[in-house]
Amino acid sequence: MLLVGTDLVTGKKCEQIYRQSQRVSPVNHPRSTITEYLLIDLNVEAGNLSLVDSKTGETRTIPVDLNDGEGKGAEVHREWVTLQPNQSLTVRVLDITWCNENGNKIKESVIMDTRVWKKPTSA
Repeated sequence: MLLVGTDLVTGKKCEQIYRQSQRVSPVNHPRSTITEYLLIDLNVEAGNLSLVDSKTGETRTIPVDLNDGEGKGAEVHREWVTLQPNQSLTVRVLDITWCNENGNKIKESVIMDTRVWKKPTSA
């Protein structure tokens, strides 16, 4: 039996061959969530974004490839270095969570887009 699938993050086609007598576990459907975070720091040396969820106050750090000139990491970097003092930058992140064949939870994070916001002026 040939099991064929597509990696949700990379788009790469995956194939696995099983013997007819071999038990195959059911596919664990991935769960995805989109969260908008406020970018609080960008560490160029480490290639990390520090983010805070404005609704929950939860902070997290995600790795990002800043050397890919056309990728989302480079886009975030360009926006970050041109940010004005009265602006903030939000990043929408797609998190995909699933369980592998050993039952371990795996989570992949993908930057979807960014948005520059003008901070309100105090009256």
